[in-house]
Amino acid sequence: MTGAASPRGAEVSNLAKVSNLLGGGVVHGASIQTGSIQSVHFHEAHALPPAPRELPASPQVWVDREDDVDRLAQMCGSASDGVRCVAICGPGGIGKSALAVRLLRRLDRAEGRPQLYVDLRGHPGQTPLGPADVLSRFLRSFGYGPGLPSHLDEPSAWWRSATAERDVAVLADNAGSAAQVRPLLPGGPGSLVVVTSRLPLEGLVVDGAALHRLPALPEHAAVELLTRCAIPPTGDTDVAAATRIVQACAHNPLAVRTVAARSVLHAGMTLTELARTLDRPDPHRHAHDDGRGAVMDTLRQTYRALSPDAARAFWLLGCLPGRTFDADVVAAVCTVERTEAARLLHVLLAAELAQDQRSDDLRESGAEVECVFHDVVTDLATQLAGGEPAGVQEEARRRWAERYLAAATQAEERLTPSHRSLHRSPVHVLSGRDLFDGVPDPGVLARLERRRDDLLSAVRAAFAAGWSDLTWQLADAMWPLFLRGRHTKDWISVHQDFGLPAAEHDGDPHVIRRMLTTLGGGLRSAGRLDEALARYEQAFTSARQDAHKKDEAQALNELGGCLQRANRPDQAVPISSTL
Repeated sequence: MTGAASPRGAEVSNLAKVSNLLGGGVVHGASIQTGSIQSVHFHEAHALPPAPRELPASPQVWVDREDDVDRLAQMCGSASDGVRCVAICGPGGIGKSALAVRLLRRLDRAEGRPQLYVDLRGHPGQTPLGPADVLSRFLRSFGYGPGLPSHLDEPSAWWRSATAERDVAVLADNAGSAAQVRPLLPGGPGSLVVVTSRLPLEGLVVDGAALHRLPALPEHAAVELLTRCAIPPTGDTDVAAATRIVQACAHNPLAVRTVAARSVLHAGMTLTELARTLDRPDPHRHAHDDGRGAVMDTLRQTYRALSPDAARAFWLLGCLPGRTFDADVVAAVCTVERTEAARLLHVLLAAELAQDQRSDDLRESGAEVECVFHDVVTDLATQLAGGEPAGVQEEARRRWAERYLAAATQAEERLTPSHRSLHRSPVHVLSGRDLFDGVPDPGVLARLERRRDDLLSAVRAAFAAGWSDLTWQLADAMWPLFLRGRHTKDWISVHQDFGLPAAEHDGDPHVIRRMLTTLGGGLRSAGRLDEALARYEQAFTSARQDAHKKDEAQALNELGGCLQRANRPDQAVPISSTL
């Protein structure tokens, strides 16, 4: 309000006596003129989130790449105006992401700026993230929440405006094309974007980005990495054995780390003994694949060194459409107690087959370990899973999806307790543990946001597998994520493409009506009012035919709100007259 309200009919001269009690200022949004005020309620405003610091943790052992960091730092400082952009390209596991994080941390010490991170998942076999989705996440990191537009042009404009006078650093990891990256460029001239990709991304270079090709480690550096990563660090001086090991790894840091980590699995193993466990490298076999074949061979040998239970956990996780896993996911998929799941997760981390993806902020806050597979490791896990019986893979995926159903349902009960959940019918009995015990409501929502991609993957996987009941139950359980986060595009897609068809397949009219009204809410949020009205009318007609008063009232309420937003009060009269 631009000033205090005056009684109805007060003279204009009286308004001069009722000045703004805040002593002036600029008010954004709608202002209200009222005849009288009976009471005033003050609601606590949501505080803006802290400046994002989303970079993944840096490797504890770092060798040789300082020259690369120096060259990249010079590239980043060479642009006189405009957004600075550098692209790091090279084979999988070569250390592109670690180098990018190292670079941004060094620059941050001198300049200091918000840091944003996204894994674009641009490699073959993965579902790449679209620019609109990425930009919505970035904007939410700066506190722009409900009401974000879903069309690409609009969030791009919002992003450029939000960063026009703000220097930010963006790490766009695992890009598959220049088109994935261009819309992510900030608007401020002092901002910096670092891109990693297996491809050289010539399109970005044409746009003015600097390109840095990252080679394999020199032999002496690969040997240093091997000896420093051995746990405990080995004093073995068998240079020939160390040389043979790193040659078998094609001097690839990821492969070297996984081999060194075998000292965890076989305590006291020397480099000489470790070298004997490796296949001799075949220079002709992998001469034209950037060392990828040698890396895969090394990873397979690391897998073969796992205990049977850890090996089973590894390939079971390879069955899953989602990419993030924690102890609860491992427990559900491997059908073990959570303490045992945490142990298996530790073994995979120690073997360098899994990576802790928590940012430094999450680590410092004590958040539970959340892991991912490197994309090269994912390829191996998927290959191994493909050799297992189809029924075993299907059960693992079902257990994984039901674990996400349990988590989303618990979050729904916490965040939107008045929302009348549909019934849940999991096939497998999962732990009744409170997955959010001791976590405040904002933390519950933040955890849902971090797992949104996996929740969406669970919906798609359930629908593809023909689990219609699980599909619409997942769609229903995601309500607080859509209500609070306003992920309009996903809100519509989850219900229109998956939840509603699944409900129609099962034929429960009450479930169908829930999918219709929730889909209408998404369409209404997106401004597609005619489509929303059509869905509400379908639900209203069905509820009236079944004499289901609660569903009828719900649909009627949504119809009225949508007609009000569309400024069509005349259309509401015929509906109300039928009551």
